[in-house]
Amino acid sequence: MPYAYVNGKTINPPYSPHTQGSGYNFYGSVNRYQFIDDSAGAIATGNKLTFDWFIKGSKPNTAADRYITCQVPTPGSA
Repeated sequence: MPYAYVNGKTINPPYSPHTQGSGYNFYGSVNRYQFIDDSAGAIATGNKLTFDWFIKGSKPNTAADRYITCQVPTPGSA
């Protein structure tokens, strides 16, 4: 995961590069995060989180970029 954002501002990605099979379920907490400029934050209602992955294929010269953006819902609204 080379890039991650909160409300469009770059944060240190919550995952370091590592290899896993396609069925692996990545997990972890992003309740708190560190912006690239060294300020810190905590996830709050209404925040938009974007995670961007670079995926290397098992065959030579195969790869993909994928991302997802989600917004933290108001408690009880889901």
